[in-house]
Amino acid sequence: MCFSWDKDEVCGWHMLNGPHPLAFAQCKSLPHYFLVNDNDVANLLGGKTLLQEMNAGKLYIADFTDIYQRNSGLVWKKGAYCPPAVGLFHVNASSKFVPIAIQLQPSDRDYLFVADGSQKWLLAKMYFRCCVSNKHEWIMHFFYTHTCMEPYAVSMFRCMSVQHPVYKLLRPHLRTVTAINAEARTDLIPANSSIAHGLSIDAKSFVKTKFKTFSMDILDIPKQLKKQGLDPSKIPEYWYGHDILAVWKCISDYVAGILNVYYTAGDSDVKSDRELNDWVNECANEGMAWEDGNTKGVPNQFTSLQELINFCVIIIGTGSAQHAAVNFGQYENFRFPPSSPFIMNMPPHKNSEKIDLVRIMKSLPNGLQASATTAMVTSLSVFSNVEEYLGDFREKWFIDEAALKVQAKFKADLQVVRSTIEERNAKLERPYNHLNPTRIPNSVVI
Repeated sequence: MCFSWDKDEVCGWHMLNGPHPLAFAQCKSLPHYFLVNDNDVANLLGGKTLLQEMNAGKLYIADFTDIYQRNSGLVWKKGAYCPPAVGLFHVNASSKFVPIAIQLQPSDRDYLFVADGSQKWLLAKMYFRCCVSNKHEWIMHFFYTHTCMEPYAVSMFRCMSVQHPVYKLLRPHLRTVTAINAEARTDLIPANSSIAHGLSIDAKSFVKTKFKTFSMDILDIPKQLKKQGLDPSKIPEYWYGHDILAVWKCISDYVAGILNVYYTAGDSDVKSDRELNDWVNECANEGMAWEDGNTKGVPNQFTSLQELINFCVIIIGTGSAQHAAVNFGQYENFRFPPSSPFIMNMPPHKNSEKIDLVRIMKSLPNGLQASATTAMVTSLSVFSNVEEYLGDFREKWFIDEAALKVQAKFKADLQVVRSTIEERNAKLERPYNHLNPTRIPNSVVI
Protein backbone atom coordinates (compact mmCIF):
# COMPACT_ATOMS: atom_id res chain seq x y z
CA MET A 1 0.00 0.00 0.00
CA CYS A 2 2.81 2.43 0.85
CA PHE A 3 4.22 2.27 -2.66
CA SER A 4 0.98 3.28 -4.37
CA TRP A 5 -0.66 5.28 -1.57
CA ASP A 6 -1.28 8.34 -3.74
CA LYS A 7 -3.28 6.49 -6.42
CA ASP A 8 -7.04 7.05 -6.59
CA GLU A 9 -7.64 3.32 -6.84
CA VAL A 10 -5.86 2.82 -3.49
CA CYS A 11 -7.92 5.60 -1.91
CA GLY A 12 -11.03 3.76 -3.06
CA TRP A 13 -9.73 0.44 -1.74
CA HIS A 14 -9.15 2.11 1.65
CA MET A 15 -12.81 3.12 1.72
CA LEU A 16 -14.00 -0.38 0.86
CA ASN A 17 -11.65 -2.50 2.94
CA GLY A 18 -9.82 -0.21 5.34
CA PRO A 19 -10.59 0.11 9.06
CA HIS A 20 -13.70 2.22 8.37
CA PRO A 21 -15.49 0.19 5.68
CA LEU A 22 -18.89 1.69 6.49
CA ALA A 23 -17.90 5.33 5.96
CA PHE A 24 -19.84 5.62 2.71
CA ALA A 25 -23.31 5.03 1.31
CA GLN A 26 -24.98 4.74 -2.06
CA CYS A 27 -25.56 8.21 -3.49
CA LYS A 28 -29.17 8.64 -4.60
CA SER A 29 -29.11 12.44 -4.60
CA LEU A 30 -26.46 15.07 -4.00
CA PRO A 31 -26.71 17.09 -0.76
CA HIS A 32 -27.60 20.71 -1.43
CA TYR A 33 -24.26 21.84 0.05
CA PHE A 34 -22.20 19.57 -2.23
CA LEU A 35 -21.73 21.74 -5.31
CA VAL A 36 -20.22 19.31 -7.80
CA ASN A 37 -21.90 19.32 -11.22
CA ASP A 38 -21.78 17.41 -14.50
CA ASN A 39 -19.21 19.75 -16.04
CA ASP A 40 -16.81 19.18 -13.15
CA VAL A 41 -16.67 15.41 -13.67
CA ALA A 42 -17.60 15.04 -17.35
CA ASN A 43 -14.29 13.41 -18.25
CA LEU A 44 -14.50 11.00 -15.30
CA LEU A 45 -17.93 9.49 -15.99
CA GLY A 46 -17.39 8.18 -19.49
CA GLY A 47 -19.87 10.55 -21.09
CA LYS A 48 -22.59 9.87 -18.50
CA THR A 49 -24.20 12.43 -16.20
CA LEU A 50 -24.20 12.33 -12.42
CA LEU A 51 -27.90 11.52 -12.43
CA GLN A 52 -27.43 8.67 -14.89
CA GLU A 53 -24.67 7.13 -12.78
CA MET A 54 -26.73 7.56 -9.60
CA ASN A 55 -29.64 5.77 -11.21
CA ALA A 56 -27.27 3.01 -12.32
CA GLY A 57 -26.10 2.59 -8.70
CA LYS A 58 -22.52 3.55 -9.50
CA LEU A 59 -22.09 6.62 -7.28
CA TYR A 60 -21.32 6.50 -3.57
CA ILE A 61 -20.85 9.28 -1.06
CA ALA A 62 -18.88 9.69 2.16
CA ASP A 63 -20.23 12.72 3.99
CA PHE A 64 -18.54 14.09 7.12
CA THR A 65 -20.21 17.49 6.92
CA ASP A 66 -22.37 17.29 10.04
CA ILE A 67 -19.91 15.69 12.43
CA TYR A 68 -16.95 17.98 11.65
CA GLN A 69 -18.80 21.28 11.78
CA ARG A 70 -17.30 23.60 14.39
CA ASN A 71 -20.58 23.68 16.33
CA SER A 72 -21.02 19.90 16.42
CA GLY A 73 -19.72 19.48 19.96
CA LEU A 74 -16.29 18.18 19.00
CA VAL A 75 -13.15 19.62 20.56
CA TRP A 76 -10.28 20.25 18.16
CA LYS A 77 -6.66 20.19 19.29
CA LYS A 78 -5.09 23.64 19.18
CA GLY A 79 -3.88 24.42 15.66
CA ALA A 80 -5.39 21.22 14.27
CA TYR A 81 -7.72 20.88 11.30
CA CYS A 82 -10.14 18.19 10.16
CA PRO A 83 -12.62 19.71 7.71
CA PRO A 84 -16.31 18.88 7.19
CA ALA A 85 -15.46 17.09 3.96
CA VAL A 86 -17.65 15.16 1.56
CA GLY A 87 -16.30 12.75 -1.03
CA LEU A 88 -17.93 11.27 -4.13
CA PHE A 89 -16.85 7.81 -5.35
CA HIS A 90 -17.56 6.13 -8.66
CA VAL A 91 -17.52 2.57 -9.94
CA ASN A 92 -15.81 3.29 -13.24
CA ALA A 93 -15.73 1.46 -16.57
CA SER A 94 -12.77 -0.59 -15.34
CA SER A 95 -14.84 -1.76 -12.35
CA LYS A 96 -12.66 0.21 -9.96
CA PHE A 97 -14.06 2.11 -6.99
CA VAL A 98 -12.38 5.52 -7.13
CA PRO A 99 -12.89 9.05 -5.73
CA ILE A 100 -13.90 11.60 -8.34
CA ALA A 101 -14.71 14.71 -6.27
CA ILE A 102 -13.96 16.05 -2.77
CA GLN A 103 -15.34 19.20 -1.19
CA LEU A 104 -13.64 20.40 2.00
CA GLN A 105 -16.16 23.05 3.06
CA PRO A 106 -19.94 22.92 2.57
CA SER A 107 -21.61 25.16 -0.02
CA ASP A 108 -18.32 26.61 -1.27
CA ARG A 109 -16.92 25.74 -4.69
CA ASP A 110 -13.62 27.31 -3.74
CA TYR A 111 -13.03 24.10 -1.79
CA LEU A 112 -14.22 21.69 -4.48
CA PHE A 113 -11.63 19.43 -6.11
CA VAL A 114 -11.94 16.79 -8.80
CA ALA A 115 -9.71 13.84 -9.65
CA ASP A 116 -7.20 15.43 -12.02
CA GLY A 117 -3.97 13.95 -10.62
CA SER A 118 -2.72 17.34 -9.42
CA GLN A 119 -1.08 18.15 -6.10
CA LYS A 120 -4.25 20.07 -5.18
CA TRP A 121 -6.20 16.85 -5.59
CA LEU A 122 -3.59 14.89 -3.62
CA LEU A 123 -3.81 17.36 -0.72
CA ALA A 124 -7.62 17.26 -0.82
CA LYS A 125 -7.47 13.47 -0.45
CA MET A 126 -5.21 13.91 2.58
CA TYR A 127 -7.73 16.19 4.30
CA PHE A 128 -10.51 13.77 3.41
CA ARG A 129 -8.57 10.80 4.77
CA CYS A 130 -7.98 12.75 8.00
CA CYS A 131 -11.76 12.82 8.43
CA VAL A 132 -11.92 9.08 7.92
CA SER A 133 -9.08 8.22 10.33
CA ASN A 134 -10.33 10.36 13.23
CA LYS A 135 -13.90 9.07 13.01
CA HIS A 136 -12.61 5.55 12.65
CA GLU A 137 -10.41 5.64 15.73
CA TRP A 138 -12.81 7.15 18.22
CA ILE A 139 -16.17 6.01 16.82
CA MET A 140 -15.95 2.93 14.60
CA HIS A 141 -13.22 1.37 16.74
CA PHE A 142 -13.33 2.64 20.33
CA PHE A 143 -17.01 3.56 20.67
CA TYR A 144 -18.77 1.02 18.44
CA THR A 145 -16.68 -2.05 19.37
CA HIS A 146 -15.12 -1.30 22.77
CA THR A 147 -17.33 1.06 24.78
CA CYS A 148 -20.65 -0.30 23.55
CA MET A 149 -19.80 -3.81 24.69
CA GLU A 150 -18.98 -2.88 28.27
CA PRO A 151 -22.54 -2.47 29.65
CA TYR A 152 -23.41 -5.95 28.36
CA ALA A 153 -20.33 -7.43 30.02
CA VAL A 154 -20.74 -5.70 33.39
CA SER A 155 -24.44 -6.49 33.57
CA MET A 156 -23.88 -10.10 32.55
CA PHE A 157 -21.47 -10.71 35.41
CA ARG A 158 -23.82 -8.94 37.83
CA CYS A 159 -27.13 -10.48 36.82
CA MET A 160 -26.51 -13.97 35.49
CA SER A 161 -25.47 -17.22 37.09
CA VAL A 162 -22.56 -19.01 35.46
CA GLN A 163 -25.02 -21.84 34.79
CA HIS A 164 -27.25 -19.65 32.63
CA PRO A 165 -27.10 -20.61 28.92
CA VAL A 166 -26.85 -16.99 27.78
CA TYR A 167 -23.96 -16.44 30.19
CA LYS A 168 -22.23 -19.51 28.72
CA LEU A 169 -22.94 -18.27 25.20
CA LEU A 170 -21.69 -14.72 25.69
CA ARG A 171 -18.90 -15.08 28.22
CA PRO A 172 -16.15 -15.96 25.68
CA HIS A 173 -17.04 -12.80 23.74
CA LEU A 174 -17.26 -10.38 26.68
CA ARG A 175 -14.70 -11.62 29.18
CA THR A 176 -11.90 -9.17 28.29
CA VAL A 177 -13.90 -6.05 27.43
CA THR A 178 -13.90 -4.30 30.81
CA ALA A 179 -10.16 -4.75 31.38
CA ILE A 180 -9.03 -3.44 27.99
CA ASN A 181 -11.45 -0.51 28.16
CA ALA A 182 -10.10 0.47 31.57
CA GLU A 183 -6.62 0.62 30.05
CA ALA A 184 -7.87 2.68 27.11
CA ARG A 185 -9.51 5.21 29.40
CA THR A 186 -6.20 5.64 31.20
CA ASP A 187 -3.67 5.42 28.37
CA LEU A 188 -5.40 6.61 25.16
CA ILE A 189 -8.51 8.67 25.83
CA PRO A 190 -7.33 11.54 28.11
CA ALA A 191 -6.50 14.86 26.48
CA ASN A 192 -2.96 14.59 27.88
CA SER A 193 -2.34 10.99 26.77
CA SER A 194 0.83 10.05 24.92
CA ILE A 195 -1.00 9.91 21.58
CA ALA A 196 -3.52 12.76 21.93
CA HIS A 197 -1.29 15.37 20.27
CA GLY A 198 -1.24 13.25 17.10
CA LEU A 199 -4.99 13.42 16.39
CA SER A 200 -7.13 16.38 15.36
CA ILE A 201 -10.13 15.58 17.55
CA ASP A 202 -10.36 15.05 21.30
CA ALA A 203 -11.55 11.50 21.98
CA LYS A 204 -13.97 12.23 24.82
CA SER A 205 -15.76 14.94 22.89
CA PHE A 206 -16.14 12.66 19.86
CA VAL A 207 -17.64 9.78 21.82
CA LYS A 208 -19.87 12.09 23.87
CA THR A 209 -21.21 13.73 20.70
CA LYS A 210 -21.94 10.46 18.90
CA PHE A 211 -23.50 8.83 21.98
CA LYS A 212 -26.37 11.31 21.70
CA THR A 213 -27.53 9.72 18.44
CA PHE A 214 -26.36 6.15 19.09
CA SER A 215 -28.76 3.25 18.61
CA MET A 216 -28.29 -0.49 18.99
CA ASP A 217 -29.23 -0.86 15.31
CA ILE A 218 -25.93 0.81 14.35
CA LEU A 219 -24.17 -2.36 15.50
CA ASP A 220 -26.35 -4.61 13.32
CA ILE A 221 -23.97 -4.75 10.35
CA PRO A 222 -26.23 -6.52 7.81
CA LYS A 223 -28.96 -3.99 8.59
CA GLN A 224 -26.50 -1.09 8.24
CA LEU A 225 -25.24 -2.34 4.89
CA LYS A 226 -28.80 -2.48 3.62
CA LYS A 227 -29.68 0.92 5.08
CA GLN A 228 -26.67 2.52 3.40
CA GLY A 229 -27.41 0.83 0.07
CA LEU A 230 -24.18 -1.18 0.16
CA ASP A 231 -24.68 -4.42 -1.75
CA PRO A 232 -21.31 -6.22 -1.89
CA SER A 233 -22.36 -8.03 -5.07
CA LYS A 234 -22.65 -4.67 -6.85
CA ILE A 235 -19.50 -2.99 -5.50
CA PRO A 236 -16.29 -4.39 -6.99
CA GLU A 237 -13.66 -5.53 -4.49
CA TYR A 238 -15.83 -4.82 -1.43
CA TRP A 239 -14.32 -7.80 0.36
CA TYR A 240 -15.25 -6.53 3.81
CA GLY A 241 -18.90 -6.53 2.77
CA HIS A 242 -18.74 -10.07 1.41
CA ASP A 243 -16.85 -11.46 4.40
CA ILE A 244 -18.73 -9.73 7.22
CA LEU A 245 -22.04 -11.08 5.88
CA ALA A 246 -20.62 -14.59 5.63
CA VAL A 247 -19.22 -14.57 9.17
CA TRP A 248 -22.34 -12.87 10.56
CA LYS A 249 -24.49 -15.64 9.06
CA CYS A 250 -22.35 -18.26 10.82
CA ILE A 251 -22.75 -16.41 14.13
CA SER A 252 -26.49 -16.03 13.61
CA ASP A 253 -26.95 -19.74 12.93
CA TYR A 254 -24.80 -20.61 15.95
CA VAL A 255 -26.69 -18.36 18.35
CA ALA A 256 -30.07 -19.57 17.11
CA GLY A 257 -28.93 -23.17 17.46
CA ILE A 258 -27.72 -22.77 21.04
CA LEU A 259 -30.71 -20.79 22.26
CA ASN A 260 -33.19 -23.18 20.68
CA VAL A 261 -31.57 -25.99 22.67
CA TYR A 262 -32.39 -24.28 25.96
CA TYR A 263 -35.52 -22.23 25.28
CA THR A 264 -37.62 -25.16 24.13
CA ALA A 265 -40.93 -23.38 24.75
CA GLY A 266 -39.79 -20.40 22.71
CA ASP A 267 -41.17 -16.97 23.55
CA SER A 268 -42.79 -17.99 26.82
CA ASP A 269 -39.48 -19.31 28.18
CA VAL A 270 -37.79 -16.05 27.28
CA LYS A 271 -40.46 -13.86 28.86
CA SER A 272 -40.38 -15.82 32.13
CA ASP A 273 -36.55 -15.91 32.47
CA ARG A 274 -35.89 -13.56 35.40
CA GLU A 275 -32.08 -13.55 35.16
CA LEU A 276 -32.20 -12.88 31.43
CA ASN A 277 -34.59 -9.96 31.75
CA ASP A 278 -32.78 -8.52 34.77
CA TRP A 279 -29.68 -8.49 32.57
CA VAL A 280 -31.19 -6.73 29.59
CA ASN A 281 -33.07 -4.28 31.83
CA GLU A 282 -29.83 -3.29 33.50
CA CYS A 283 -28.11 -2.99 30.10
CA ALA A 284 -30.90 -0.68 28.95
CA ASN A 285 -31.35 1.53 31.99
CA GLU A 286 -27.97 1.54 33.72
CA GLY A 287 -25.80 1.02 30.66
CA MET A 288 -27.55 3.22 28.09
CA ALA A 289 -30.31 5.35 29.61
CA TRP A 290 -28.43 6.59 32.68
CA GLU A 291 -28.14 10.12 31.28
CA ASP A 292 -31.43 10.96 29.61
CA GLY A 293 -33.73 7.95 29.87
CA ASN A 294 -33.07 6.90 26.26
CA THR A 295 -32.30 3.17 26.13
CA LYS A 296 -30.76 3.53 22.63
CA GLY A 297 -32.80 0.66 21.20
CA VAL A 298 -31.93 -1.79 23.99
CA PRO A 299 -35.18 -3.39 25.23
CA ASN A 300 -36.25 -3.26 28.87
CA GLN A 301 -37.15 -6.93 28.57
CA PHE A 302 -37.21 -9.56 25.87
CA THR A 303 -40.60 -10.42 24.40
CA SER A 304 -39.57 -13.19 21.99
CA LEU A 305 -36.87 -15.74 21.36
CA GLN A 306 -36.04 -14.12 18.03
CA GLU A 307 -35.45 -10.78 19.77
CA LEU A 308 -33.01 -12.50 22.15
CA ILE A 309 -31.26 -14.23 19.25
CA ASN A 310 -30.80 -10.94 17.37
CA PHE A 311 -29.49 -9.22 20.49
CA CYS A 312 -26.90 -11.92 21.18
CA VAL A 313 -25.82 -12.04 17.53
CA ILE A 314 -25.07 -8.32 17.61
CA ILE A 315 -23.00 -8.68 20.78
CA ILE A 316 -20.96 -11.62 19.48
CA GLY A 317 -20.62 -10.17 15.98
CA THR A 318 -19.46 -6.80 17.30
CA GLY A 319 -16.99 -8.15 19.85
CA SER A 320 -15.46 -10.60 17.41
CA ALA A 321 -15.84 -10.02 13.67
CA GLN A 322 -16.54 -6.29 13.54
CA HIS A 323 -13.76 -5.49 15.98
CA ALA A 324 -11.34 -7.59 13.95
CA ALA A 325 -12.34 -5.71 10.79
CA VAL A 326 -11.91 -2.22 12.22
CA ASN A 327 -8.90 -2.86 14.43
CA PHE A 328 -6.32 -5.22 12.99
CA GLY A 329 -5.94 -3.43 9.66
CA GLN A 330 -4.83 -0.19 11.27
CA TYR A 331 -1.10 -0.67 10.79
CA GLU A 332 -1.60 -1.77 7.19
CA ASN A 333 -3.70 1.30 6.35
CA PHE A 334 -2.48 4.04 8.71
CA ARG A 335 1.24 3.45 9.13
CA PHE A 336 2.20 5.92 6.39
CA PRO A 337 0.87 9.32 7.59
CA PRO A 338 0.56 11.04 4.17
CA SER A 339 -1.85 8.30 3.10
CA SER A 340 -4.10 8.57 6.17
CA PRO A 341 -3.10 11.45 8.45
CA PHE A 342 -4.75 11.75 11.85
CA ILE A 343 -4.10 15.48 12.04
CA MET A 344 -3.62 18.37 9.61
CA ASN A 345 -1.70 21.44 10.71
CA MET A 346 -2.94 24.02 8.22
CA PRO A 347 -6.42 25.08 7.11
CA PRO A 348 -7.83 23.36 4.01
CA HIS A 349 -6.59 24.89 0.77
CA LYS A 350 -8.72 26.53 -1.90
CA ASN A 351 -8.66 25.39 -5.49
CA SER A 352 -7.29 28.82 -6.48
CA GLU A 353 -4.14 28.31 -4.39
CA LYS A 354 -0.85 27.13 -5.81
CA ILE A 355 0.02 23.87 -4.07
CA ASP A 356 3.53 22.49 -3.91
CA LEU A 357 5.33 19.98 -1.71
CA VAL A 358 6.26 22.67 0.79
CA ARG A 359 2.57 23.45 1.42
CA ILE A 360 1.74 19.76 1.60
CA MET A 361 4.48 19.05 4.15
CA LYS A 362 3.41 21.99 6.32
CA SER A 363 -0.14 20.62 6.31
CA LEU A 364 0.77 17.05 7.22
CA PRO A 365 1.56 15.77 10.74
CA ASN A 366 5.00 16.71 12.02
CA GLY A 367 7.47 14.10 13.23
CA LEU A 368 6.20 13.96 16.81
CA GLN A 369 2.57 13.77 15.76
CA ALA A 370 3.25 11.08 13.16
CA SER A 371 5.35 8.97 15.52
CA ALA A 372 2.60 9.04 18.16
CA THR A 373 -0.14 7.74 15.87
CA THR A 374 2.16 5.28 14.09
CA ALA A 375 3.11 3.81 17.46
CA MET A 376 -0.57 3.65 18.38
CA VAL A 377 -1.72 1.80 15.25
CA THR A 378 1.29 -0.53 15.43
CA SER A 379 0.47 -1.63 18.97
CA LEU A 380 -3.27 -1.92 18.29
CA SER A 381 -2.72 -4.15 15.25
CA VAL A 382 -0.79 -6.84 17.13
CA PHE A 383 -2.64 -9.95 18.23
CA SER A 384 -2.39 -10.83 21.90
CA ASN A 385 -0.58 -14.04 22.80
CA VAL A 386 -3.65 -15.09 24.81
CA GLU A 387 -6.16 -14.66 21.99
CA GLU A 388 -8.86 -17.23 21.48
CA TYR A 389 -10.31 -17.20 17.99
CA LEU A 390 -13.84 -17.51 16.68
CA GLY A 391 -14.94 -21.14 16.84
CA ASP A 392 -12.39 -22.05 19.50
CA PHE A 393 -13.92 -23.29 22.75
CA ARG A 394 -11.02 -23.74 25.13
CA GLU A 395 -13.25 -23.12 28.12
CA LYS A 396 -15.86 -25.87 28.12
CA TRP A 397 -18.97 -23.99 29.20
CA PHE A 398 -21.44 -26.20 27.38
CA ILE A 399 -21.52 -29.92 28.15
CA ASP A 400 -24.93 -30.89 26.76
CA GLU A 401 -24.64 -33.06 23.66
CA ALA A 402 -27.11 -30.95 21.67
CA ALA A 403 -25.16 -27.75 22.40
CA LEU A 404 -21.85 -29.42 21.54
CA LYS A 405 -23.28 -30.42 18.16
CA VAL A 406 -24.23 -26.79 17.52
CA GLN A 407 -20.69 -25.72 18.39
CA ALA A 408 -19.23 -28.33 16.04
CA LYS A 409 -21.44 -27.07 13.21
CA PHE A 410 -20.36 -23.49 13.96
CA LYS A 411 -16.73 -24.48 13.65
CA ALA A 412 -17.42 -26.32 10.38
CA ASP A 413 -19.33 -23.35 8.96
CA LEU A 414 -16.44 -21.03 9.79
CA GLN A 415 -14.04 -23.42 8.07
CA VAL A 416 -16.07 -23.05 4.87
CA VAL A 417 -15.80 -19.25 5.15
CA ARG A 418 -12.07 -19.54 5.77
CA SER A 419 -11.55 -21.70 2.68
CA THR A 420 -13.59 -19.31 0.53
CA ILE A 421 -11.57 -16.30 1.69
CA GLU A 422 -8.21 -18.01 1.25
CA GLU A 423 -9.08 -19.27 -2.25
CA ARG A 424 -10.17 -15.76 -3.24
CA ASN A 425 -7.15 -14.06 -1.72
CA ALA A 426 -4.77 -16.34 -3.60
CA LYS A 427 -5.99 -14.68 -6.82
CA LEU A 428 -5.88 -11.06 -5.63
CA GLU A 429 -3.20 -8.43 -5.95
CA ARG A 430 -4.45 -6.91 -2.71
CA PRO A 431 -5.79 -9.70 -0.49
CA TYR A 432 -8.21 -8.96 2.33
CA ASN A 433 -7.75 -11.29 5.30
CA HIS A 434 -9.09 -9.41 8.34
CA LEU A 435 -12.29 -11.47 8.46
CA ASN A 436 -10.65 -14.83 7.98
CA PRO A 437 -12.04 -16.68 11.03
CA THR A 438 -8.51 -17.72 12.00
CA ARG A 439 -7.81 -14.00 12.53
CA ILE A 440 -11.00 -13.07 14.39
CA PRO A 441 -10.48 -13.10 18.17
CA ASN A 442 -13.49 -14.14 20.23
CA SER A 443 -13.40 -10.98 22.31
CA VAL A 444 -11.96 -7.45 22.38
CA VAL A 445 -8.49 -7.93 23.87
CA ILE A 446 -6.61 -5.02 22.27
